[in-house]
Amino acid sequence: MIDLRFSEAELARRREHIQAFIRDAVDAAGADGAVLGRVPDDLVEKTPTAGLWADQTDESELGIDYDTLDSILVSHIDGPLSARATSRLLEVDEETVDRVRSMYEASEHKRNAPPAPEPLE
Repeated sequence: MIDLRFSEAELARRREHIQAFIRDAVDAAGADGAVLGRVPDDLVEKTPTAGLWADQTDESELGIDYDTLDSILVSHIDGPLSARATSRLLEVDEETVDRVRSMYEASEHKRNAPPAPEPLE
């Protein structure tokens, strides 16, 4: 993994760029469904939760907000930055970046289809 060194100004510029990219992507996806009437506004605005008990939220269960999680995924998991560079860029501790990587690796089976038999002729 490459550990890139950036000036504070460059880190701020990159942080702003990543956050704007994620915000725009989420806004576009949410607005598209809501504008076309396919997704009710209350569902678009609803706080993600498994709903197992009152006031439970996904963010509280994960211990990290979705903006930070998405930024770590973009910068470190799918991007070129090391945990240290991601930590500096996003102003989060390196343990948080490592924890996101661990959660990502532990859930790999959810992103891959199980093997299937060949179709019958």
